[in-house]
Amino acid sequence: MNSGTRASRVISLSSQIAHYKNREMKDLVRAKDLLSRMTPEVEAAQMMCVWRKKATKLVDAQGNFDFKKAKAAFKEGWGIGRVGRPSEAGSNPKTPTDGRNARQMAELTNAIRKFSPEHSRLHIPVSFHEECPDGHAANDGTSFPQPIGLVPSSIPSRAGLKSWLAVPCATRIFKSRF
Repeated sequence: MNSGTRASRVISLSSQIAHYKNREMKDLVRAKDLLSRMTPEVEAAQMMCVWRKKATKLVDAQGNFDFKKAKAAFKEGWGIGRVGRPSEAGSNPKTPTDGRNARQMAELTNAIRKFSPEHSRLHIPVSFHEECPDGHAANDGTSFPQPIGLVPSSIPSRAGLKSWLAVPCATRIFKSRF
């Protein structure tokens, strides 16, 4: 595809969908467009985490997604920023490790992931927080070890070797959520 065709495709797509949803646009353009559309309430909602209140806002007594609860709890359409420890859903608070197994948690997070953009004004997907950087922290889950937030840098160390630097993962998260 030549650059003229790509440019006309970007213009065509951009007239149909918001810039922040258009994967053809540059990340900076997408981020600026999304931020310009966010109200202070949406910004606050995106910074919040539903953790201890999953039972009153998202799940039933067995830990299954409860559409009616979620619809009532998030009726303003501001979205859900993050859900913390979905593996604990439906467990006894004194024994949170008795929560969801891998299949149940996948079903729960998929239901929440489907609900969130469909019931928020900006259609922003939800993210999840689990005590596991790569894999699945739940009964029967698999976790793969990894160095958190480390990437090779182009800055040579004193020994002449490339060093490892911790860097924010914001770009990776932005790309994966949209």
